[in-house]
Amino acid sequence: VNPIFSRQIRRRGGAVISCGDGNCHAPGGSGGRFTLGANEDSNFLAASNFVDRGDPDASLLLVEPTQDDVSPSPVAAFHGGGEIFPTRDDECYKAIRAWISNSGACGTCVAVPNSSICGYP
Repeated sequence: VNPIFSRQIRRRGGAVISCGDGNCHAPGGSGGRFTLGANEDSNFLAASNFVDRGDPDASLLLVEPTQDDVSPSPVAAFHGGGEIFPTRDDECYKAIRAWISNSGACGTCVAVPNSSICGYP
């Protein structure tokens, strides 16, 4: 799912961003504990820290970019990047969820959707 983190996705309100943008989850950005860089192995480890394998929909990796509208959670923090996934039917949401459900075994075992169908229309 690393390609999802580096692609442009339209969030609520129309802004087009990438999780790996300098102001977001890039090193030195404002992404808090979830930092993405050029090293895919490091990104895998970072993403793995925000998953709940027993309940994929409760994973902070999915809950926070939905602002709790899609997946309410008492442990989610405010996602400064705004709402990224409008519903659980969003193709990027489903790809990340499938990766979590498959125990995050690898970064290429889940089909990554075309970026034009991820995020808000």
